[in-house]
Amino acid sequence: MNNQFLDLLQSRRSIRRFIDAQIKDEELEAILDAGMWAPSTGNSQGWHFTVIQNKDVLAWLNREVKEPAKQFQIEYIRKMANNEKLKV
Repeated sequence: MNNQFLDLLQSRRSIRRFIDAQIKDEELEAILDAGMWAPSTGNSQGWHFTVIQNKDVLAWLNREVKEPAKQFQIEYIRKMANNEKLKV
């Protein structure tokens, strides 16, 4: 059976490394549109998207999230929070 959707699911990969470049507005719109079509619990469609493109705000958020995580009781979380290369 040739099913494009199954082919897509089976070929998808998680990306862990990103380039430091802004995507095109058309690409962002396509991603947001796909998110709006994604299934939601009970078809509630209760999604909300916040797009942050300002590098200073992203750096601030990264620090604000990682700082309290450095005090977590779970060692795995503490290690991630202390990893300077990790961008949350």
